[in-house]
Amino acid sequence: MDARQVFGRLPEGWLDRLRIAFCPRCGAGCEDVEVSGLPRSRCTACGYVHFVNPSPAVAVVVTSEDRVLLCRRAAGTGHAGLWCLPSGHIEYDEDFITAGLREVEEETGLRVEITSILSVVSNFWDHGASSFVAVLLADYLGGDPHPDGRETTEVAWFRADGLPHDEMAWTADEHIIERYFATRDAGANVDPGYVRLEREAGYEPPPASRHLW
Repeated sequence: MDARQVFGRLPEGWLDRLRIAFCPRCGAGCEDVEVSGLPRSRCTACGYVHFVNPSPAVAVVVTSEDRVLLCRRAAGTGHAGLWCLPSGHIEYDEDFITAGLREVEEETGLRVEITSILSVVSNFWDHGASSFVAVLLADYLGGDPHPDGRETTEVAWFRADGLPHDEMAWTADEHIIERYFATRDAGANVDPGYVRLEREAGYEPPPASRHLW
């Protein structure tokens, strides 16, 4: 089963991309100008250019034997009432592995152990947004999953051959789940100090740069 890592329709999404009317730095008005071959919002006073970048997010495939854990999305969220993997945006103050652990606990009530990086996915939405998603594989450590009531209304285990296809929020989730169970390709190893919310005592990642800023 071939891997797919790009979903959605970029041309339609680009037409409805985010534009800003006022500069986030100085508050002056913005205008649309061509920068690097594409139309961008540029401040008329300070020259700040707003680049529309994808939102960083994470999705987690939590498995137990031949089952995968899915969440039903609550009212007020996008695709309310449909099923998806535990997922969400990465906060500024956290790494993507910790974001995956946090999202699983928030949406399902479970603490899991991240075992690998399955894939990365680009999504282009018709409403103009886009996301860049790190897809992680996690082991179920025990406990009873339960929804948080705010983002999820139901949490349930599904066999790979019994996914609720007509009620899945995203094609990407279906493909990720089906490909994993078809190939059992677990992808790349993860940083060992970050596989659980309780990190190893004294564990620190190597510096991101040799230079001091």
